[in-house]
Amino acid sequence: MQLPFLLTLLAAVNCSSESISALHNQQLQTVLDDLIERNDRPTETDWGYFREICSNRKKQRHCAEIFDYFHTVLVPLEFPQVPTPPVMWSDWYGAAMPKHGVVPHYFRDTRTTQTFGDDSQTIEGDFMIVSDGITRDPDSDFFSFQIVEFLRVTLPRLNRTVSVEEELYRAAKAVEELLVEVRLPGAATLSAAYRRDNTLYVLTLGDSEARVVRDGQVVYRSPRQRTGRKHEQLAAHRPDSVTRMIIDAIPIQADDYVLLATDGLWDNLSEADVVAEVVGTVKVAARSVMERALQAKEGKRQCIRSKDGDKIDVEECVGGRRDDITVLIAKV
Repeated sequence: MQLPFLLTLLAAVNCSSESISALHNQQLQTVLDDLIERNDRPTETDWGYFREICSNRKKQRHCAEIFDYFHTVLVPLEFPQVPTPPVMWSDWYGAAMPKHGVVPHYFRDTRTTQTFGDDSQTIEGDFMIVSDGITRDPDSDFFSFQIVEFLRVTLPRLNRTVSVEEELYRAAKAVEELLVEVRLPGAATLSAAYRRDNTLYVLTLGDSEARVVRDGQVVYRSPRQRTGRKHEQLAAHRPDSVTRMIIDAIPIQADDYVLLATDGLWDNLSEADVVAEVVGTVKVAARSVMERALQAKEGKRQCIRSKDGDKIDVEECVGGRRDDITVLIAKV
């Protein structure tokens, strides 16, 4: 006899929850519309409201709207330089494969950030960025996406009258401060390659890596900030991680290949295996590297000892690692 009453009560509760959710959505939109109209920074009250939303794992859709406001208003306020036409790569191409994927994704899209598994990436006319979300954190795909998207919007606006290294650091610090301020759950590495005329600037935080290949030889390899399974990363609970970021400047020349990839590649292929595939067009190179990495991923892990300078025994283990793989290749 109580069933109809309970069903009515549950319907009322659900309706009430939906009404509350709609009210919150309307409130957020009102706050964001006001800030956008005034082209203004958030107040302390606004930041508290943003924090309440973005720290809640169930409100990522609304947090994404807040980050859209950051891109639209805060980035131009902090980086007022009007974007100028870049010195373009002669060609560029990307490949990505989620850990549990079946078919690789290939792309040459610009002005977009894409996420496959926990890896997010973008590749454009004069820069490319990868961010590898930490797999054990269920929100790291959203986290890595926000890092890459913020930098994708920011890098074209860097001040060209000051040090490139200073501006790259300022951009990375800006995104870190936002992540900390809104307490966004998740963690991710960051690696970027940014071209300014005939110099390549490589930004490294964590174990995604870059290579510059010239005539079949590696002329630059980025540092790998990892010891065992511990590596540097951006995370709201680890402020000031950017202070451990490394920025290198490398002279580049016509026909150099610039390769940027997450650890899913480097854990499955040796550097020599990767470089052997970096020939011809970037499309062919990216596809060849990905196909070889997928074969190694399904194989057994192999360890090889070699001599490296004064270090007599250096062990490199590759293959057999199921992980998201992202490979971006550009040609100067």
